Amino acid sequence: MLLWSIAVAATLAGLALLVLGVRGRRFDDHPVCRRCRFDLVGVETSRCPECGRDLAERKAVRIGNRRRRPAFIACGALLSLISLTGVGILGWAAATNHNWLRSQPEWMLFMRLNDARGETDPDVLTELTRRAVRGRLSDSSLRTLAHEGLVRQGTGLYAKSPYYSSELALGWHIRWGDLIVAAIRRGVLGRPETVLYARNAMHHRFEASPIVPADGALRMLHSVETLDAGNPPAPISVHVKTRGVYIDNKPVAGGDVEFVLSIWDSTGGYGARAEATLNGVEPGMRRLAVVKQFEIYQNCRARRDLDSHDEEPYIVWHEVFERDVEVLPTGSPATMFITDPEHEPAMREAARAMYGIVHVIGGHALFPAPYPASDPPLGFAHDVLIETSAGTIPITTYIKPVESRSGQFIPIRDGQEFHAPDDTVTVRLRLNAAAARRYIDIYRVWGGDIVLADVPVLRFSSWEESYEHTRRRLDETRDEK
Repeated sequence: MLLWSIAVAATLAGLALLVLGVRGRRFDDHPVCRRCRFDLVGVETSRCPECGRDLAERKAVRIGNRRRRPAFIACGALLSLISLTGVGILGWAAATNHNWLRSQPEWMLFMRLNDARGETDPDVLTELTRRAVRGRLSDSSLRTLAHEGLVRQGTGLYAKSPYYSSELALGWHIRWGDLIVAAIRRGVLGRPETVLYARNAMHHRFEASPIVPADGALRMLHSVETLDAGNPPAPISVHVKTRGVYIDNKPVAGGDVEFVLSIWDSTGGYGARAEATLNGVEPGMRRLAVVKQFEIYQNCRARRDLDSHDEEPYIVWHEVFERDVEVLPTGSPATMFITDPEHEPAMREAARAMYGIVHVIGGHALFPAPYPASDPPLGFAHDVLIETSAGTIPITTYIKPVESRSGQFIPIRDGQEFHAPDDTVTVRLRLNAAAARRYIDIYRVWGGDIVLADVPVLRFSSWEESYEHTRRRLDETRDEK
């Protein structure tokens, strides 16, 4: 928009100079015929001797001879030519959606990359990434950019930028990851920087059974999400394998798993489950340590065949994941189902906070509460069913360990259709023992059903109306407290 304004203003200025130059400057006060510009000094007739115009007509005579201004004409013509050419180029660029950043030199892109606050211009960063991928960015420039990307990836808070002397808030953008990968593949960054990029991008979730019998299986889950990474056409792949499982620094059998992950931006789903046997481990609180080996092969890829060992990894590093585990005496149950009447009121209260009201929107049922209002003393592993006059509707399986504030919801049936005319229903939480045994962090579970009678059914025309009702209800509850 600024360029358009400048071009139009320059065009108008050029045209104004042309008009002034052609009209000229008056250098005397003689009467002059307006039609033929004949000097009428000494003419006593009522008609112009040159063209015969009646000089008595209105505006037939003007005062002063004028001399054109060649400098004004030249400047106006040149300025008009340049500005009209600029208008044409801008019009062509707008019609063809031309990217001007592709025409700018490297040094100018560096100047425009970050503002005074350290905020990155994503368009400039995208253009630099495009040049890096195509090999049109110099090695020194690519190395500088990749190092800044690693700083941004590793901190996300405050760090010193190569472009500024002060400490700035440096944010992350996906194109920084693409630049780093381009630098790694070109060989501008070495092995330490490659490991740094991979480690910063991988966000691990390692879980182990907090309580396990001495003769039972210690269940473990290692999953990885890749965040603060790039989205290159050929991402870096990492081969993950288990090198050892230790209880109080003593090895135990099992737990050997391996998987391959690709470092893409905001990608999860990588991981594996494993079990280890605790034969010979004494009961009590123990420290679990699992050693993981991470491998990157040549060209930053992983082996396709995990059973093949004919290729040595290009980069190898190790990390240790630790957890506290309570080992119970031999013969203890792996999952305890408790129906102690002392805990029943608290479990019922938690269930009612979650499932004490049903919202129906367009024939679909949902429960608006996201999690219990208070922490129940035991975990949940229950199927949730709505009993209506038209039949029983299975909704979901609710899994919640004691230590977790929120739980997991596993849909039983998509849609959760609800077409009964009832104003109140019965909500039943039915124990799902198989689900309880399947989850790593479930140990102490409420072992019976919970029945909530006379649960009100509220019908809404839209999700927004249901959300607004829930928000008002939460505000009222907060005010009462």
